[in-house]
Amino acid sequence: MARIDIENIRKTFGGVVALHDVSLAIPDGAFVILVGPSGCGKTTLLRLLAGLEAASAGTIAIDGRDVTALPARERDVAMVFQNYALYPHMSVRRNMSFALELKKIPRAEIERRVDATADILGIGALLDRRPRQLSGGQRQRVALGRAIVREPAVFLFDEPLSNLDAKLRTSMRSELIKLHKRLNATIVYVTHDQVEAMTMGEIVVVMKDGVLLQSGAPLDIYRDPVNLFVAEFIGSPAMNFLKGNFDAGRGEAVVAEGRGRLRLDPALAGSLAEGRRVELIFGVRPEHLLAAPPPSGASAIDGLVEVVEPLGAETVVEMSLGTQSLTARLKGDLLPATGSVLTLHVEPKSVFVFDPADGARLRAV
Repeated sequence: MARIDIENIRKTFGGVVALHDVSLAIPDGAFVILVGPSGCGKTTLLRLLAGLEAASAGTIAIDGRDVTALPARERDVAMVFQNYALYPHMSVRRNMSFALELKKIPRAEIERRVDATADILGIGALLDRRPRQLSGGQRQRVALGRAIVREPAVFLFDEPLSNLDAKLRTSMRSELIKLHKRLNATIVYVTHDQVEAMTMGEIVVVMKDGVLLQSGAPLDIYRDPVNLFVAEFIGSPAMNFLKGNFDAGRGEAVVAEGRGRLRLDPALAGSLAEGRRVELIFGVRPEHLLAAPPPSGASAIDGLVEVVEPLGAETVVEMSLGTQSLTARLKGDLLPATGSVLTLHVEPKSVFVFDPADGARLRAV
């Protein structure tokens, strides 16, 4: 295990700034997910942790030791790449043992580690095969095994599941979670898949354009996003955003050219009234839209049903509200007809409000 302290890390490539003064404290044994769209800087940060890139400014410490200027081999980290990077001419056993051989570890200890790791990953029967004789999932396990046998202080994963099919990716997510609990290791894992971030991470770090926007427990970020980007990126289906005006007299929002009215939490409505806010963006998660008859005085949104996706346990409905659109996640037994008008409502506490100028989340004061 190892604690990682990243302080004001900055990375530039020529005149392009890839990371803007990123600071992050990662506790011992944590499973941390770096998530964000392509080009947000998450892989660059991982490579800086690994020692594969040099920081332009700032410091990185592992277990209190400053490793900022140390080469990769002296950092006690192991990295699993997206393409597995296995040696094609070596057997599985040799792929796993090669780094230990270079470190002059005794043969008996190497064999003990390789056999124990193969047992953990269920690849004992594959040790004499070459990578070309393995499936994608098996290669992924070998790449994991090669990292585990080194017994590093930190494991770094760069989108290791992206080349697997959907079913195997789901299975491997579970395997990685179990492996983390078994090894009690510090893991930093890069992905652009917010489902992986929500299901695997103890700490999720959301990045955009080289900036760390928010970090915390997955459900905390889901329930309390700091801005419009985080609110949209975390959650599937994504949060709905409706442009509208705030009616201070009624304490509600008028959205989608008058096709919907959203009651707001009284404390939030009071803050918006004091700030003289008028034109805003209102966010509602698909699962917070309710198809039951709205109570008297509650929110009401009338949408034209365009697409109905019955998924068994739930039904996803896409609707149009004039020039805007809305996605609702309803109970599986609700199957509205395409072309019909569906009335939905949402509880006031489930309505998010954002500043259209900079996307900042507006809160009750």
